[in-house]
Amino acid sequence: MRIGAAASDALLAGAEGRYMRGLKSLLGTRLMRERRVLLGERLDFIDIVARFLARVKTQAEAATGMQFDTALSGRPVRFHSADDARDAQALTDLREAYGRAGFDHVDFMNEPEAAALANRAALRPGDLGLVIDIGGGTSDFTLFRQRGNDEIDILESHGIRLGGTDFDRSLSIGRVMPQLGMGSEIRHAFGGDTHIAPNAIFNDLATWAKIPFLYGADTRKAAAELHKFAEHPKRLARLVKVLDEELGHDLAFAVEAGKIRANGAGAEGMQSR
Repeated sequence: MRIGAAASDALLAGAEGRYMRGLKSLLGTRLMRERRVLLGERLDFIDIVARFLARVKTQAEAATGMQFDTALSGRPVRFHSADDARDAQALTDLREAYGRAGFDHVDFMNEPEAAALANRAALRPGDLGLVIDIGGGTSDFTLFRQRGNDEIDILESHGIRLGGTDFDRSLSIGRVMPQLGMGSEIRHAFGGDTHIAPNAIFNDLATWAKIPFLYGADTRKAAAELHKFAEHPKRLARLVKVLDEELGHDLAFAVEAGKIRANGAGAEGMQSR
């Protein structure tokens, strides 16, 4: 199991395996507890998150010479801003992951509130501060006041399930997926009528957390059928290639890189050219 940059490097080098990113967005969903064969074992995604946390625990203990059975964990203000039950389940899932990782107890702190505490010394007594935390899948906001005795008062915290990967997804669906056949007309097997290619494969291909599940035989067969009857076969041929060569994450990285470049230094000049 490779984590962080090592996992990304292995993916781009073509190493055998299943690349996963954005697993926090699965917290609170049914997919989190679905068991499947991963790492040669039958696991669910709580196991995968737990193994990441266990690695952090092991490395921290090796670095400090101490044993850790209690954790203080950051969390988004809202995992799911439109569904209270799913939001509560997400916290249950994360707490269970810490338990499977070997922690006896875990407390949680809203991530922007932790940032407010870390930056309290930058303000004078009575000053107001606003922390804006835009993450991969959520955006959080905390308004606080500096007390003056090295403490702060949290006045309000709020969060929404909208982050950087949502913008990546919008870019991918709007700009990349049409080049793979999204929105293309598909001829009926019998007769001259046509219909629009189903969106499901394209929507999943534009979603970080769902890409690893597109490489099964059923999905590849469905893409091949679309290509066979496509009015624009060149576009659907690209979809077939992406699935056959498992290039979904390469596409996602390219979209992310394009987003960063378009919002970086010199972006206006790039757009004008």
